[in-house]
Amino acid sequence: KPEEVIRQFQVNAIGPLALTRELLPALRATRGRVLNLTSLAGITVFPFYGTYAATKYAMHALSEAMYYELKPFGIQVAAIEPGGYRTGLMRNARFGDSTHPHAALYSDRLRRFDGFLKHVQDHIEKDPEVVAQTLVSLTEKSRIRPRYLVGGEAVANGILRRLTPDRVFLPIQDWIYRKFFF
Repeated sequence: KPEEVIRQFQVNAIGPLALTRELLPALRATRGRVLNLTSLAGITVFPFYGTYAATKYAMHALSEAMYYELKPFGIQVAAIEPGGYRTGLMRNARFGDSTHPHAALYSDRLRRFDGFLKHVQDHIEKDPEVVAQTLVSLTEKSRIRPRYLVGGEAVANGILRRLTPDRVFLPIQDWIYRKFFF
């Protein structure tokens, strides 16, 4: 539903951007840093995660723009891009609008995808303490990079996505999604 899409953009992109804007005077005065929590989904999109991924892509783009815009003021900016961690995202996620006239077209795929998400939640997601430790360590370093992939699958997917042309990457992803999700 459009209002849910708007809300997700407000929470995942507009809110952090507005907060950063309000903090700019203090950031300039202290030569501070901005650590934006994006996601692997901001690099590689998954089926039925389009809206969520779009918000994370947006935050990724905003982080890169801030990196260039704020660097002259001594403000360091980094996007932190974790893979799957136990945050409640999958447990609380809703996919699609079951009241939409065409919802039945997706019901079987959504049911199987939901089963996959439950498997990920129960067997694959990791302790989010690793992400928290990464954030803390970035506050203690004198210099930080503009991007940090956190977690093995984030590193593997991020590198693969950034180095592989779409004509190779997209068919591989499509095969993986059909094999494991649908």
